[in-house]
Amino acid sequence: MNINALIASSLIVVALTAGELGAQVTDSSAPDHVFAQFADGMFSDGTFYRSTVMVSSDSLSPITCTSTLYGLTVAGFGTGSVRSFTLAAGGWNIYKTPGTQSFRNGYVTLNCNAAVTAQVLYTFHSFSGIVLSEATVFSSPAATIGQLLTDQRNGALLGIAIANNGSVAKDFVIVAIDVTGTEIGRTIVRLDSYSQIARFLNELISLPANYVGQVHISTDSSDTLDVYAIGLRFTGSVFTTTPVTLRTP
Repeated sequence: MNINALIASSLIVVALTAGELGAQVTDSSAPDHVFAQFADGMFSDGTFYRSTVMVSSDSLSPITCTSTLYGLTVAGFGTGSVRSFTLAAGGWNIYKTPGTQSFRNGYVTLNCNAAVTAQVLYTFHSFSGIVLSEATVFSSPAATIGQLLTDQRNGALLGIAIANNGSVAKDFVIVAIDVTGTEIGRTIVRLDSYSQIARFLNELISLPANYVGQVHISTDSSDTLDVYAIGLRFTGSVFTTTPVTLRTP
């Protein structure tokens, strides 16, 4: 059997298997999205961040969307904080921040009149514009308890972004747990309504060297599904996203 026949045979097997098992992949399609971290702008050494919002639709009808920034404004982002757009049937929209202002960060929501898929691409540039690192993230799911896994060996650090997308101030409880299931530290962060915080875990809780474990994020209120969080694992200037796992209260 030649290579082309072998590839064709393999594709048939994969297609049949996928059909037997049913859909195994989700594209996180929904009308509303919350991205707990959004960044744009330049540091004193000339390095800078840009964020790219990517939205797409498979609807047979046009979809209208509004994205809203909290905690920062960006020139060219609609009014600076609110940007509305329409997706054509089966269409898409990509918007990239300029990265020319002084560094600012916050969070962004996307609200549409029908389900869309949406991602934000974080890109870190050198002063000359060379891409040093980037990562694409999906929106943060609403959690009652959000879990992040972290491995901080070899100089790695976990950054955590948390957004309070509610209309009242809340206390967010962050708990670090080691590999034995023992709590090694916790802190409480108070966030005003429609505000956000982004910190390294080591800035929030005193951790042992080379910490490996899990981090739980919740609120001290009786509300459920009110935690929006995302993790960013940094090794030097290189980073990747760490998604939140929803834990049962």
